[in-house]
Amino acid sequence: MNHFNNKFNLPHNIEPTVKDPQLRIDNLLAQIWSALGLNGHLGRAGMTKRSGLSARETVFLLLMWRWLCGSSIAMFCRDSMQQFFQARKDAVYEFFKREDLNWRSLNCRVARAVYQRCGFQRSSLRAFVIDDTIKVRRCKKMEGVSAHYDHCLKKTVIGQQVVTLGLAAEDGFLPLDSDLFISSKSVQGLNHEHQDGRSVVARRDRCAREQSKPQMVISMLKKALRMGFEASYLVADSWYGTKCIINAALELELTAVLRMKRGNLKYRLRQADGNELLLDANELYAAAIRGKWRKAADLPWRVASFTVQLNLETDVRKPERWQRVKLLFLRGLDAEKRSSRKKKWALFLTTDPQLSAEQMLRAYSLRWSVEVYFKEAKQHLGFLSEQTRSFASYIASIHLCAVRHLLLTYAALNGHGQNVPEVREQIKEQLDMLSFARRLWNYFRSLAYRSIRAGKTLTEHSLDLVMQTIDRQVEQFLETSLQLDVLSLEIDDDPAVLSGWIRLFWIQKLE
Repeated sequence: MNHFNNKFNLPHNIEPTVKDPQLRIDNLLAQIWSALGLNGHLGRAGMTKRSGLSARETVFLLLMWRWLCGSSIAMFCRDSMQQFFQARKDAVYEFFKREDLNWRSLNCRVARAVYQRCGFQRSSLRAFVIDDTIKVRRCKKMEGVSAHYDHCLKKTVIGQQVVTLGLAAEDGFLPLDSDLFISSKSVQGLNHEHQDGRSVVARRDRCAREQSKPQMVISMLKKALRMGFEASYLVADSWYGTKCIINAALELELTAVLRMKRGNLKYRLRQADGNELLLDANELYAAAIRGKWRKAADLPWRVASFTVQLNLETDVRKPERWQRVKLLFLRGLDAEKRSSRKKKWALFLTTDPQLSAEQMLRAYSLRWSVEVYFKEAKQHLGFLSEQTRSFASYIASIHLCAVRHLLLTYAALNGHGQNVPEVREQIKEQLDMLSFARRLWNYFRSLAYRSIRAGKTLTEHSLDLVMQTIDRQVEQFLETSLQLDVLSLEIDDDPAVLSGWIRLFWIQKLE
């Protein structure tokens, strides 16, 4: 009988960490990966690798990186995940730079899986939400960086602007698609030409430079509808309150609920005596708003609405196309106490004149979810945080960020937490515990090596075999605990198989 084999136990500092009933890292991430069928989505999106780490393992690595809060990919691979995977940062960087990978397809497919499995299609209130955000970048060698006006900072900055389409419902927010927009000012060109002008990244680079933001939004909306996403409304802030977006909503049979600017856009108002006035927003407010205010039901605002006509033809050489729309003016309850010059009001437009003011405001309130997503993405999900300079890596980053959010949303809606931030913090804490336990084991290993060597009871060859055996078993144990082994990543159908396979590992003897 080999007494050494019988007495072998997992390191004392690691064993209670993973056996802790509150530590669910051995099944939580595996359940999400399996339930959403990510292996199949990777294959259908064309995510493959010919050598080294498989595409499944590499994408899993990239998704986990931000949850461990690594300051960079290089630091992450060296100090954290390399403890579990024999991976080098070069493998991750090379995957980022590949121009043939369709990250958009992966993003849409994962969103579709969450949409179906979490019952978003049964929600009574759903809306497509469009918005954009800016990431300030100052490196002169970054590809596709240009000048953009940041309305939050109220100044022009150099950076990257990302246009995002999401589906918002009462249950949560799903980022469906995103695209980089490159303006015509202060554009930083490519460091190297694309390897293949027909590749996915090359085509998206041309779109980023040639398309306007409304054109990008329309393209993303059509793709989302083809993928099977359904919503009643199209919601956006005043930067997208344009004739182009209104036309697109009508064409796609969506009810637009948009905030409008106080610009020169003219509306045709028919008066009670039959006369028609052509007024912009400020003129309409001054001429026809008096006596129309009423308090919105259960809301701290006063509202006034008008049914007007809007010419949706953008080409002055073509005949006019007048469309009936509803305008909603909104202001605070205390606005009447202020002087007329200081009164603040907002203007909203809908393409469905039958909508009440309360219905319009309820639908428009879904737009706030995209602001929450942007904040969460920038602070915790690695939004354009990778230390890379290639346009291909930026495309990968914005979609990986969206996939991370989708996985957290799925976990939150399936009982793993009350909301997305709670699940994110839970996963981070569990991963940090395992990472700490693995690093601490290195110190104990060093002490064990020195103790055995000082005893001089083993030859150098036997000592090396003992340490290699210990290393191999601990490494297998940790890979299994994190579900990073190939077997776990390849199982899609039954998460219970994973848990059973893990339990069998505990009773195996050291060979």
